[in-house]
Amino acid sequence: MSWARFEEVTCRDKQAAAQIYRSASVRFPREAEINVQWARLEDDPDYARQILEVALAQQPRNARVWRALGELEAVTAASYYYDASDADPSDLYHAEKRFHAARRAFYRGARCSIGGADLVALVHNWAYAEWGLGHVRGAPRGQPSTPSGVRRARRLLIWAARLARRHPSTKPWVSYGRANLEATCSGDARAARRAACFAIRYAARVDDFETAGRAWRLLGRLDR
Repeated sequence: MSWARFEEVTCRDKQAAAQIYRSASVRFPREAEINVQWARLEDDPDYARQILEVALAQQPRNARVWRALGELEAVTAASYYYDASDADPSDLYHAEKRFHAARRAFYRGARCSIGGADLVALVHNWAYAEWGLGHVRGAPRGQPSTPSGVRRARRLLIWAARLARRHPSTKPWVSYGRANLEATCSGDARAARRAACFAIRYAARVDDFETAGRAWRLLGRLDR
């Protein structure tokens, strides 16, 4: 996989990297991470989905692959619209269908997971998928997300925050996710500000400057 990463990052040749992953997946069919990284390179979501399904056929309880599938479905769902409040109903239908697929994949991954930072990331991304599903349903009515979508996303982010206690590097972006949700959907500025301050504090401990910057910008919007 190091060779493939070299082709992708250093040589900027995605096709060569994909070919290396393809050959490696044949030689090492039970190395699911090869399929995960290969699917990430593919621009065609249907082809990427097939790559991940091949890995799941070999290892149906591999949480890492389920997480990758959930992320793929959520990104595909978001690609159906730019502004959900002004999107075509058929596009919203397809987006909702893909968000449901993401929810199923994240659920299966959570059931298979043995914990660790990967589970934190899975639950965090699952929360964003629930938020996205609520947005697709609520935007045509002028809502940033449906109340049920906000509740599901909040519960998942609270779960992610509990899991993150053992993994300090995950705390900044989990806290930022909660701040972003509250600021955007619930209108609870106090909760959003509190979560953003936690994100900044945690980010300082692990030198996560990117998340700290995003949290500071969010605080700036809240204080306007």
